[in-house]
Amino acid sequence: MGVDFVIPDIDYLKDKTDKIRAILLSHGHEDHITALPYHYDALGKPPLYTSKLTGAFIQNKFKEFNKTPNVQIVEYGKQYQFGGFRTQFINITHSIPDAMHILINTPVGNFYHGPDYKFDLTPPYGKGPDFYAITKAGHDGVLCLLSDSLGAEREGLTLSEAIVGKTFEDEMRTCKGKFIMTTFSSNISRINQCVEAAIKFNRKIVFLGRSMKENTDLAKDIGYLRIPQ
Repeated sequence: MGVDFVIPDIDYLKDKTDKIRAILLSHGHEDHITALPYHYDALGKPPLYTSKLTGAFIQNKFKEFNKTPNVQIVEYGKQYQFGGFRTQFINITHSIPDAMHILINTPVGNFYHGPDYKFDLTPPYGKGPDFYAITKAGHDGVLCLLSDSLGAEREGLTLSEAIVGKTFEDEMRTCKGKFIMTTFSSNISRINQCVEAAIKFNRKIVFLGRSMKENTDLAKDIGYLRIPQ
């Protein structure tokens, strides 16, 4: 009884597959990529443009369906042409690495797609937000902004993810027994900081849960998670 999961209704798109040039993915959270294997064939198997980590997560999702998606890894700042639309992927910070915003230039104006982000000025890994590209997009003119950010209605700044690493070290330094940390399996930056603290204090590392094991294995394979053998 009940609902296991919900996927988007794509009925509007089913008779327009000849017009679908690509699907652009901003980041690898479950609510952004999990429906892809269910709708991919019905949408005409378009190429999926996204970042390296998101692409790895997507390919892993498709394995469960014995499908191989056409994943294209993008370069930040490079422009991509899809019919009459020209797009640019902009580096942004979020609770998952490799998050992006997408600027879409159309004949009628510019659309800025900026889902799920925070301005982390000192991220523990990778680059910070590309404020130059964001500012330039605003200077050039934006017809429509499509954006959301948890807590955006509150004034002030969100603390950097980097402070979590120091917290892990402080706690492990005084912890006499097992140290247990829970987090979303996609939060590779936080997992990485916990791993680094564990290595510093000579602790054994154990990952529990299917998605945690899968995502950490993927992150290790592409060099986003560093665990000594």
